[in-house]
Amino acid sequence: MAATTGPAGRGGDARDLRRELARVGVVVRDEEKRQYWRLTRGGTASARSGHPYG
Repeated sequence: MAATTGPAGRGGDARDLRRELARVGVVVRDEEKRQYWRLTRGGTASARSGHPYG
């Protein structure tokens, strides 16, 4: 798979990853050179149960 470049490049990839993580109940926050994450009560049923297939 080729690396994405242009306006949707790395920023677009990061945005897509954040959206996918939010869907399964993980929130990521950047602060300078560190990233912090936390689990939320949201997300899909399979993400909440911890089992990949629900």
